[in-house]
Amino acid sequence: MLQLQLLQLEDADKLLEFERVNRCYFEQSVPTRGDSYYIPTNFLSTLGGLLDEQVQEKSLFYLIWEKDELIGRMNLVDINEENSTGTVEYRIGEAHSGKGYAKAALLMLVEQVLIPRGIRGLAKTTIDNVASQKVLESVGFVPDSSLSDEEFVHYIWTYAEVSKTN
Repeated sequence: MLQLQLLQLEDADKLLEFERVNRCYFEQSVPTRGDSYYIPTNFLSTLGGLLDEQVQEKSLFYLIWEKDELIGRMNLVDINEENSTGTVEYRIGEAHSGKGYAKAALLMLVEQVLIPRGIRGLAKTTIDNVASQKVLESVGFVPDSSLSDEEFVHYIWTYAEVSKTN
């Protein structure tokens, strides 16, 4: 059964392994994090910063689990309470790509986080990441034409948009 669970320090080893195993796959569609990210001490330092952001509710970081296996990440970053927005980011590991997990996890984030908090979700994908664009659109994200960019397609999700798709 698919679950979203808030990131915890205890997840560090499994998360680092997930990131290492999927590094080449992820770097085909998103910018690299660089070699230093994967050094355990650096990774723990970065993780500590993320957990601090999470405590302050500036960002929320979720791990996507299928049974006991870490299969992806789903983040809501740059939460702005003043204008009720947050940016959605996600990654599904290569072995689980194309199986509907991204859509299912994104729906969970919408239902469990965006709707209850009244947050408008923002997202972006690289121009050539058509699979991610399809996932976003299938959950009710719509292209935001007010943001023009040669490298990215920008999206916005609001409760009104999801109501139109149901």
